[in-house]
Amino acid sequence: MRGPKLVPMTTVAGNGSPMYLEWPVQFASPCLRPFDVRDGIAEVPRFRLVADASQLRVGGVTWSSPTAGSPLGWIDVLARQVDVPSYLRGETSLDWGRLDRLEPYEPDTVPPTVLRGTKEVWGRTTEGEIGLPPPGIPSPER
Repeated sequence: MRGPKLVPMTTVAGNGSPMYLEWPVQFASPCLRPFDVRDGIAEVPRFRLVADASQLRVGGVTWSSPTAGSPLGWIDVLARQVDVPSYLRGETSLDWGRLDRLEPYEPDTVPPTVLRGTKEVWGRTTEGEIGLPPPGIPSPER
């Protein structure tokens, strides 16, 4: 006898959907592809998977808060999180967790170009200020 299955997850996972898997979810979902990081630049995930409402959700959400230094610190600046209605087949009232689709504020952006090499600078230098966040996202205090 097979157990209940997450209805939309096969579609999401089959999209090749880079995902932000919160800490407790990673252990139970080894077949899902987490977002990649190359040359110090993170791939923007398309989905976020949150644990169920047991103690796992509290731990995962706490661990993944921006103040804890998690990827949500930059994901919240880049994308809006939209709940994807989902349930376990045959268990529609069971809280299995939550699936969020991440909708970029600027969907047509291109990845940055990576420049490799060395640069010699003297004394104290700064490269300048970073840009402001998208509308609706509070600006960090500077």
